[in-house]
Amino acid sequence: NPYKSVSLAVNFKYRLSERFSLQSGFNFTEFGFSYNLDKDYSLLKPAKCESDINTSTCISSIPTMLVMNTPKNCSNTRFIFGAGLTVRGIDQNWESESQEEVSVDESGNAKTTYIREQSKTVNSISPAFTWMIGIEKVLSQGNTLGFSFQGNQGFTTIAESTVDYTVDNKNYSHTFINRGSFVNFVFAYNF
Repeated sequence: NPYKSVSLAVNFKYRLSERFSLQSGFNFTEFGFSYNLDKDYSLLKPAKCESDINTSTCISSIPTMLVMNTPKNCSNTRFIFGAGLTVRGIDQNWESESQEEVSVDESGNAKTTYIREQSKTVNSISPAFTWMIGIEKVLSQGNTLGFSFQGNQGFTTIAESTVDYTVDNKNYSHTFINRGSFVNFVFAYNF
């Protein structure tokens, strides 16, 4: 299952010219792994239920992005585009181990089974490509109100997790990686 979280950011924008600015700041978010064991699971129609196991830690990042904006239109709105690099860090000592009982009804097994996870940091400091596309409303005193889609594409693995479980008396083990890649929706006020 995808791991869902919320991000908090404080960014600073330095205007280089009428069309370009440099944006940097600090972002804090939670990331991790989420596992669920369901009977009759389908990729086309996934079940809407709680995960059996969640494991997470915090990640901090310092993005630096060159932002370009289009000229304002008659309603004082403009499109914004940006790209740059981010340096991210997580706790180098993060390790997680947990086990949950999965009932017969949930798993489709003939008996109760267990799902186990082990997660850990692989690289505590890592780079990522960051990008942004959105729209901004320029207010009367030059402040802006914006809505954008922003994303990060990690270059290296920052964490990995192994999950073990049993279905129909057969043991399974899978290892997953996390590069810290994400897309988020941003609502921003620049003053």
